[in-house]
Amino acid sequence: MTYDGFSFWWCAEFWLYYSFYYRDSLKKIVENLNSPNKEKLSFKERIRPWGIKQFLKTHAIARKLYWSFLHKEEFVAHQERQGQKVLAVCSYNWQNGDPYLKPMLEHLKNYNIVLADATQREYRGFSILKEKAKQTQRHILLEQYVGYLDILSISKKARHIQEQVRNLEETVEFKESWKIDGINIWELIKPQFDCYFKYRLEGHILDYECAKALLQHEKPNLVIYPCEGGDLAYIFFKLCQDKKIPCVGIQHGTMSYSPLTVHLPEEQVPQPTKLLVYGKYYADFLMKHGAYSIEKIEVTGNLRYDDYAGRYDKSVYKPKPILLYVGNILPSQQEYEEMTRAVFQVAKDLNMNLIVKQHPAETSEKIYDKFAKEIGITPIIVTKTASNYEMLSMSDVVIGAESTLNYEAMILNKPIINMSLGHEFSLPFVHDGAVIGIKDIGDIKIAVQKCLFDDYTRACLKQKMAKLVSEHCYIIDGKSAERSAEIIRGLL
Repeated sequence: MTYDGFSFWWCAEFWLYYSFYYRDSLKKIVENLNSPNKEKLSFKERIRPWGIKQFLKTHAIARKLYWSFLHKEEFVAHQERQGQKVLAVCSYNWQNGDPYLKPMLEHLKNYNIVLADATQREYRGFSILKEKAKQTQRHILLEQYVGYLDILSISKKARHIQEQVRNLEETVEFKESWKIDGINIWELIKPQFDCYFKYRLEGHILDYECAKALLQHEKPNLVIYPCEGGDLAYIFFKLCQDKKIPCVGIQHGTMSYSPLTVHLPEEQVPQPTKLLVYGKYYADFLMKHGAYSIEKIEVTGNLRYDDYAGRYDKSVYKPKPILLYVGNILPSQQEYEEMTRAVFQVAKDLNMNLIVKQHPAETSEKIYDKFAKEIGITPIIVTKTASNYEMLSMSDVVIGAESTLNYEAMILNKPIINMSLGHEFSLPFVHDGAVIGIKDIGDIKIAVQKCLFDDYTRACLKQKMAKLVSEHCYIIDGKSAERSAEIIRGLL
């Protein structure tokens, strides 16, 4: 999350990551905006979005002030490295570094590497900033390049745009422009339209101004952004394109057929100079659906999987089989709770030990504590920081929603079950036969038993997994970071 807390992840499903309670409240407000029978919203429902917005603003200001105090205390006297400057944007708060950047930056030590922290996803304190300030690696904050007078100016600009949009919405020509095959879809579009201009616009303007000021001040020779798309990614891609600064994007995770990755050529969505992708599958996907040319894409493998080169399943005999439940952030809290309850119940029914690997964006263990007490099973561990390799190695079956962690499980030949309740699978894991797909929670127990005891099922999965890993992850040879660094050296 960036500067004032509105943007990047803010209203773009801020509630999806932090509080479904708040997210549902916003949804009710937005739906109510255009309802012919408007409900009278309670004071809490009206004040809550405003309150969260102010909290996040205050948090960003406090973060900036705290960072300046840390540097005044001079934890570390950073020495400016010689050579061309590479600005690496840390857009995910993975404690003191970014797994999408660290392996590659190790191969670029001869360059002047500067890490730009563009995330505020850790709300429990500023201890992470303190650790970053102590590091010899130079670290900067995105928001430190915009002052408080700039904030007032940007807010004024946002209000002006909002007023212009309100005027535009009143015109007949605008409303009629939403006709498709003779059917006007404006009433369907309006809630999302209002949501953007009421809640997200100002944050995007601030993001843009912060990123622009950062590039003007730091004058990098190259920018690395660890994602293929998203609000902040497109801002950096566009600014680098305008300033003729080489920019390298790195695939963040699995790509599905969604507005984040699917674009028509005429949309003119900003793109990096080079996008590094896991495997041929993703290169083909982006050339077909993402308006990418072959010159823009480089297949390097997944930097995070370099550690898996030469590794193997080191699981040993244990009295009870282990079920690894991979947490995820789903569009529906109800769906996630149904999945979690069902998995806990199956683990108990089959007398299995249970491990829960939380998604990095999860902020609480309450849901797992709730079902552990309700069903009467205690997981061996609930964690989001433990080594994926260690947890996968000791597990017998992996279960959860579609996830990048599927690849790691496939590399170790672990049978996988993906769950999707009420909607289609968005990724090819199930379609290609490498993963067992479940759409009804009543089928989970049978699927787990097949993974444990059916030799034919296990053999088929193993064969399909090897093929999928080859197409999606290139070569597991430990050299993905080295290949990526070589491409960057070529651009410099």
